[in-house]
Amino acid sequence: MKKLKQILMAGSILIAFGCATAPAPVYITEAEQVTTLALEPVNISSNVLSKDITVKWAKQLPADSVDTIMASVKTQIANTKRFTKVIENLIDDNSYTVEPRIIDLRDYETPMPTDPNRKQLTFKATVQLDVKFMNQKGQVELIKSFVDKRTLEKKVSNKFPVPPEKKVELYTEVIDVAFTAAANLLGYAFNPSYEMGKISGLNGKSVNINIATGKIRIMPKRQLENNDGFVIIDDNNKVLASISELIIGDGSVTGKVYPRAGASINEGAKVRARVNSLRE
Repeated sequence: MKKLKQILMAGSILIAFGCATAPAPVYITEAEQVTTLALEPVNISSNVLSKDITVKWAKQLPADSVDTIMASVKTQIANTKRFTKVIENLIDDNSYTVEPRIIDLRDYETPMPTDPNRKQLTFKATVQLDVKFMNQKGQVELIKSFVDKRTLEKKVSNKFPVPPEKKVELYTEVIDVAFTAAANLLGYAFNPSYEMGKISGLNGKSVNINIATGKIRIMPKRQLENNDGFVIIDDNNKVLASISELIIGDGSVTGKVYPRAGASINEGAKVRARVNSLRE
């Protein structure tokens, strides 16, 4: 159905959707608002979308639409530049999981008094991207949802009925545009930044850190511990040691210290955690 090509031409598609019910998204083509490196991989789960399409919207969409729409969502999330890569259907405590959903899908016809030979078709879609996280207890939590509503209008002849395959094409198009906008909102919200703290206790390799943990609690383990995610720094922001085997408490974190060559670690040293601010 040539949908990937349409997605890659998102700019021109959005212009065609002048009647859309949500603001046209503006892509962050270069991650200019990211204050640190991109986050670690994000997982895309097709489980909920598959149920939506094969059960809830089976009259509107064929089952093979799942793969087409998933490919589109994966492409759009990658385009935000907020993640190192986008992978599918691997849910664990190392990454965020994004679940695409189709909340509403409908179409209707409207007569055109000024043109009795034609009628207007209207297709509407409401989609949602749920961002979830597996906490230290193995429980999956919903962190935030990103919703977008889109409308597509098309004028057609009254003489011929609209074939089912054409309706599927138009449904897929409006869904693609809605997911494009939702992915843009998601990418904009994921703004990596830093949380600062200090060492309050040190015993061999074991360290206790006083630090605000509100943002740290909703960070996947891999993203906290990999690529200098949780480190001890000096006054010039030079990394002295990395910290792993983290246990996150309320206003404190404990872990193991792994100093860099020649570095000396003392109580009171500054700690920097790379987190996702998930701004509103």
